[in-house]
Amino acid sequence: MDACDKVQEIRPAVEGEDENITSARQALLHEIRSGRKVRAPKGRRGWIIAAGLAGAAAVTVGVLMVGHLVTPAPTIEAVPTREPGSTAIPRPTLTPTPEPLTASAVLHGASYAATTVGGPVAGPGQYLRVQHSTEQLVLYADGSGFTPFDATRSNATAAWVASGSYVTYIPADRSGEWVRVFEPERPVTALYGADAQAHAAQWSQELLTDRIVLRSIDGIGDRYPGSTEPLDGSDAYYAQMPRDPSQLIEWFRAHNQKAEPGTEDLSVVMSIVEVLELNAAPADLRAALFLALDGMGGADIVSVDGTLVTIAFRYDVGGWVETVSIDSTTGMLVGSTRTFGSGSAVVPDDVPNFRLSNSISVVDSAP
Repeated sequence: MDACDKVQEIRPAVEGEDENITSARQALLHEIRSGRKVRAPKGRRGWIIAAGLAGAAAVTVGVLMVGHLVTPAPTIEAVPTREPGSTAIPRPTLTPTPEPLTASAVLHGASYAATTVGGPVAGPGQYLRVQHSTEQLVLYADGSGFTPFDATRSNATAAWVASGSYVTYIPADRSGEWVRVFEPERPVTALYGADAQAHAAQWSQELLTDRIVLRSIDGIGDRYPGSTEPLDGSDAYYAQMPRDPSQLIEWFRAHNQKAEPGTEDLSVVMSIVEVLELNAAPADLRAALFLALDGMGGADIVSVDGTLVTIAFRYDVGGWVETVSIDSTTGMLVGSTRTFGSGSAVVPDDVPNFRLSNSISVVDSAP
């Protein structure tokens, strides 16, 4: 990692001629030893290590030449040589060992980025436009529940992946009108198992064919008569959530009391991810949500692609795997997946049951 300056040896020579002079010039010996530097490695940490040696020598030679006069004997100053002793030994270059990236470090970094960088911000009268792209794994088996398209990985005889999209328009003034637009197109992008194409065609015929536009005031959804619960995404909804990560975890536990035994932690993680997926939470809450995810433990890094890091939470109950993809530069959740079980005879284990990808921009109007 260090770069050493080249050692240069300079040996100038002085020559003399014997024309109309009676004495010859004395040869001049000059040696200069150059020093070495150990340069600091380039990086974010300013570690500087330097060592140098410098030597200097000077030789003065006087020669007097005057017409027919006798030239005095030349005067020579000798360069003192190094006395025997210790030899300077260059210090070894220290190269810092990078610390391995951990899920905890990524979540803490996302928490910090959420409050210092964040994502796009809508100005007065504008909207945050959140584009949601989805992938759904449809599992088919004859005689499965109420519909053959609701099978499990373990009993499915065919399966396919269908993509879709919807858009959420979030007003800068959260008490204003929220708009959600669901597109009807559900193209099939992957097929698994026997007769998957025929079953997928049958499934497609049962889908809605019209575009759906949902409008609501002060958040997402409808408020039932007599209900005092704030709508998702509203200022009141986020205000009730603690900003302390430990208290935030307990808040989600209290709101998931109906979770089946053994799924309590899974329910908390899933609820936190759902809040982050909307990308509407204020920065301080988003920071606390990432720290709460870290507090749940059990996370590991699945992949790193530039600034995009994917983290997985795995649970024995039903073979559930929840992943989140975080843009480490902004602290925004840009994707998530959910997988129920593994070991299917027709579906690869790395194909999730649901996948969601988000992109955010600022627009001046909503449909």
